[in-house]
Amino acid sequence: KTYQLDKLQTWETLDEKTRVTMGTGVYTTHLNLKKKDLADAHAWTIDLGDVRESARVYINNQFVGCAWSVPYVLSCDNVLKEGDNLIRIEVTNLPANRISDLDKNGVKWRKMEEINVVDINYKKTTYDEWAPVESGLHSNVAIIKY
Repeated sequence: KTYQLDKLQTWETLDEKTRVTMGTGVYTTHLNLKKKDLADAHAWTIDLGDVRESARVYINNQFVGCAWSVPYVLSCDNVLKEGDNLIRIEVTNLPANRISDLDKNGVKWRKMEEINVVDINYKKTTYDEWAPVESGLHSNVAIIKY
């Protein structure tokens, strides 16, 4: 699905089907820079803030990097230009919401016996009562010049 968002938000809040999606959500936006902005900067970074769980960043269709741990900050020198800059952030989540949904619906998803099916007390367990976990960008993204 495609969504037009007024503000950044995680995708488990969008609708019931998207809430249980295990995969990659793509966020895009544009940044308009003036010649003066570029001349004043010695270096640029993109701070992704709170990412759930990893992000691949492209600016003007050039791969900037993959952020997979705190801090979710990448150098973006030499990719920004005067005028319109296209920013694309591909965020991949964890399978927790999908696993919970499979257990809620009684789907047999486990492929191996006795693996990942007991709790801390070695009692059989399912994940059908898990609350949804956040997936996607969970805070503002900033382009910072130095």
